[in-house]
Amino acid sequence: MSTPIVPLLVFLSGFAGVQALSGTVERCRELPSAEQRIDCLAAAELPRLPAPGTGRVVPIENTAHDPDWTQALLARMDSAARTEDWDSAARAAWILARSAAGIDRLQWVGVDGQPVWTAPVDSGAGHLGRAARLLHLAGRDDLAEPLLRRALVLGQQIEPGDGWDVATIDRLTPPTEPILAETWRVPLDKLTLRVIDGEPVVTDDLRGSVLVFDFWASWCGPCRDELPLMQAFHEENRERGLYTFAVNVDEPRDMARDSARSLGLRLPVVEYTPELREAFAVTQLPTVVLVDRAGKIRGRWELFKDGTEEKVFWAIGKMLDIVDGEPEIVAERVTGGESLRVRWMREFRGPVDGVALVSLPGDDSRAIVSYGRTLLVLQPDGKTEQKLTGNLTAGRVVPSRPDAEGRYALLIHRLGGTSITRLDFPAATSETWEAPAPVFDVQWIDPRDPQAGAVLGTLEGVVQVDHEGRPVRSADIGLVRGLVHHPSFPGDDTAPAWLALTGRAEPRAWRTLSADLSTLASREMSGAPWRLEGAGDSGRFGLLPSSVEAIAVGRFFSGLEYDQLAVAGRGQLVVFATESGTELFRARWEGIGDLAAGDLDGDGLDELFVAWGHRVAVLTEFPASD
Repeated sequence: MSTPIVPLLVFLSGFAGVQALSGTVERCRELPSAEQRIDCLAAAELPRLPAPGTGRVVPIENTAHDPDWTQALLARMDSAARTEDWDSAARAAWILARSAAGIDRLQWVGVDGQPVWTAPVDSGAGHLGRAARLLHLAGRDDLAEPLLRRALVLGQQIEPGDGWDVATIDRLTPPTEPILAETWRVPLDKLTLRVIDGEPVVTDDLRGSVLVFDFWASWCGPCRDELPLMQAFHEENRERGLYTFAVNVDEPRDMARDSARSLGLRLPVVEYTPELREAFAVTQLPTVVLVDRAGKIRGRWELFKDGTEEKVFWAIGKMLDIVDGEPEIVAERVTGGESLRVRWMREFRGPVDGVALVSLPGDDSRAIVSYGRTLLVLQPDGKTEQKLTGNLTAGRVVPSRPDAEGRYALLIHRLGGTSITRLDFPAATSETWEAPAPVFDVQWIDPRDPQAGAVLGTLEGVVQVDHEGRPVRSADIGLVRGLVHHPSFPGDDTAPAWLALTGRAEPRAWRTLSADLSTLASREMSGAPWRLEGAGDSGRFGLLPSSVEAIAVGRFFSGLEYDQLAVAGRGQLVVFATESGTELFRARWEGIGDLAAGDLDGDGLDELFVAWGHRVAVLTEFPASD
């Protein structure tokens, strides 16, 4: 197993005497408003910096972010910097850096909402790099460089001329290695092509060549216009490994032969047999299908319009230029921790709104992908098993647990929307519910029994609905920022059943609710967490900053006793050990919108599903190279 990435909360020897702030500064910190703290701190004598040569340090405090205190420290830093009092600026910067102020951190909490650990996800407001700069200008590179290195690991962009030269930034920038992926493509089945006036052709015999299937008929005017252009393109490029077939759709052989002759076609004319009908399901003419050298379908065009031919020829030319499959870089892994590789990646026609995994009986699993008003059920190898379109809500997917017969249900909702789609499988029946207020979270009352209904966290409070979406009861407790099952659920109506994070403004409230939605306990939460999300059956939960889009819990790495927590933040994908918060994996990955986890192949380790833009990638463990 690889050495974990060095965590943010590290305190190396030699600084016991500077851990506590001076009494004056602590009194400033305890004042109630930012203005009072700023005035107090402006006159306070700040603690001296650690003596040079006593060790290397990065921030050590494990407290919730205090924005008023951060504002006061920034004001003192700026005031000192304006007069070029670099020593005072560096002292204030050191206090700021030790508190990790401005860094977006996830809190891993217990049932009472108290942190078990906190850990950095990304560089947040960038205060770490700012503090490093002031320490550098004060001549304290022994303190500045570890801070700058950590800011770079967390994804902060540091430009030369910001107090740092190019050589120093390059030296402190963490080494990375690319995460590569090839887009999953629909494989072309082995086909036997019946060539009119020619010998049959088996497509598998042409592996290593680019294939084009041009579907046409004599009555199709656009077909008659584009076929001569396709033939000319083919003759210009056939020496590069191009095979083009003119597939005549549902016309007698003599008619097809005569039509081809009248058009001057020299391309092989192929019958549209039942085998080809099943493989291509052509419903519009003309239709052109492009297959790459690996036998994967790379493009399909129907009902040509002005300019379509140019797009088709450009795509064919691009495929001819590719000798072998060329993976692309989808992310950059920060080296030094565990490693994940992409098993497969698929691209969809619209931005992916949600992804989930359903574990069916017999170690069989299915991936669920929601985009636009389309929902796909994917097999473990990425192949589409079922496609549903129509009046579906686009958004996050909440699956129930399949029963022994493989029956399960999905709830799909969009953050802040009022429509929720329920889908029941394997029947694939759907219905749409309308919530009484904008919805911010949805949970099954009992994930084992979708007929028990659901609970909605809304702008106004919590609403329980039955299996048809009809409200049963509600609790007006304000904006619900997350809703999770209490570990003691199920119990009677008065026992703890739900945990909720509520509140529009600060402070947020951590609430324990009963099954009848009564509030059993409530307390204020510091640090203004943005959202609450559950994490399996661990009895631990994530309080997320606003930059975190999604989390997922699973066993991604072998050799570890406990589950791991994957977190998608601002341009970062991070995996932590759930029992300690140790950072195991970090990658720079832009635009992640959702995560899911589950054992896709039955090997005992979970795969991590990453959704970003129009794509979903499935990550699996891969031994680190370093």
